[in-house]
Amino acid sequence: MSSKQRPGERIVGATLRVGAYVAVFLLAGGFTLALLWGEGSQIELRKAFSGGGESFPLLLIQLGTIMLFLTPFSGVIVAGLVFIGGGERKYVALVAVLVLILAAGFFTAH
Repeated sequence: MSSKQRPGERIVGATLRVGAYVAVFLLAGGFTLALLWGEGSQIELRKAFSGGGESFPLLLIQLGTIMLFLTPFSGVIVAGLVFIGGGERKYVALVAVLVLILAAGFFTAH
């Protein structure tokens, strides 16, 4: 980490790092358990990502995928809160537009 980073930048960076680590952990755990439990050859990724899983490995894969989607969204939200705290109205408006675009994309993708 650079000593020139502001506290808000560190908070946003930490949010993105934690989200990415949790997503990778969940996905790796789900795929590993699927292979160890003998479900590896039977996992249909289409089924795992559409909510049709009945097993714990599929649940982990689904949660990991959700985390992958929520990580950038939460980063934008945290950045917005940092901008609100700093009184940066122009950037708060920009973040509000980004949140609407991300939410619209997420909900229309189904």
